[in-house]
Amino acid sequence: MRRRSLSVLFAVLLSASLALPMAAQHTSAGVDGTITDATGSILPDAEVVLTNVDTNVAARTKTNKSGYFAFVNVNPGQYKMTIAKQGFKSVVVPPFQLVVDQTFTTNQAMQVGAVNETVTVDAVPKAQCCRRAHRSWAM
Repeated sequence: MRRRSLSVLFAVLLSASLALPMAAQHTSAGVDGTITDATGSILPDAEVVLTNVDTNVAARTKTNKSGYFAFVNVNPGQYKMTIAKQGFKSVVVPPFQLVVDQTFTTNQAMQVGAVNETVTVDAVPKAQCCRRAHRSWAM
C-alpha cells in the first residue's frame, strides 16, 4: 500500500513539474533604455511615453537617477515613443514592432533646446535594439 501511495505521489509531482513551464509562458514584451544629454551625461526625470500605434493607448514613466527607464509586460504590437525633459528638444522614436518575449532597448541622447522642438530618430538598427529574454527552468 505504501509503495502504491509513493508511486501516485511521484506521478502527481512529475505531472505538476512538467506543467510548470507551460503555465509560466510569457505573452508580453518590454522596452527599456538610458537617456543622456549630447555630452553623455545621464538625464534623470525625463518623461518617456510609449504609445501603441494601433490603439493609441499610452504608458508613461520617468527616467531614474541613472537615466534609465523601463516598460515591462507590454503587449506585442507596433509602438512609438517620445521623450521629453525641460530644457531639451523632445525626441521621437519612430514606430517599432514588439513581439512576445522581446525587449526593445533604445538609448537616446537629447539636445539642448525647447521642449516644443523635436528631434526625430531616423532609424534604430535591429541588431542593436532588440534582444530576446532567456528563461531557464530548474527541475
